[in-house]
Amino acid sequence: MAATKLDELWDGWANTLSDSYVRTLRLQETGQTSEASAEFQEGFLTEIKKVYSEAACTAPKRFVDSKDWSAWLRRVYALSVKANKSLRAAANSPESPEAIAEAREGATNSVRALRKCFHVLHTDTNTLKSNDLIYGFYEEVMKETPDVGELKTLRDTMAEAELSLAAKADAEAFDKAKAEWVAATDPILADGRIEPSEIESLRTATEVFHREYGERFE
Repeated sequence: MAATKLDELWDGWANTLSDSYVRTLRLQETGQTSEASAEFQEGFLTEIKKVYSEAACTAPKRFVDSKDWSAWLRRVYALSVKANKSLRAAANSPESPEAIAEAREGATNSVRALRKCFHVLHTDTNTLKSNDLIYGFYEEVMKETPDVGELKTLRDTMAEAELSLAAKADAEAFDKAKAEWVAATDPILADGRIEPSEIESLRTATEVFHREYGERFE
């Protein structure tokens, strides 16, 4: 299929993948691993198989600058299969509560690895949108010792970034959520250092914003 046609299909694919990804994580958070497993298999895995069958050799037009599109898509497909197996194993685990909790955590981490793949693709092809920058900020702030300079750069870049599809869908709600996040985080970053007493407030505010607008990877 031609790159232009694939580009027309991409937003629909990415939206379906994002929807299933987020639903899977929400189900995992509430301990509904069987439901999460079914959601991922029927939603995400089914859709990524469709993407792979149509675009394994040709990148959508927006990603023509990808260093190796085919290798990237193979990796996403392989990670999707791995995440699906992890979720099924966690859902069917007959082990102790501790072992079940460990299996669920491992499955969730396998699913979350997929978000990073899309962030890498968008970085390599200079197609980062607001959701990717929010994700990048979230990943940095969750490190043991966040880099304040990197956080400020991501925040400033976000101000000029194109909005993601989810943000565009209700720009007023996005602007309100962003303003609340900025009001909570900017005073902490202002002096160029994050005090131990400030880190949890910074992470909590960012997690709320990220859950709403950073997890999706269209």
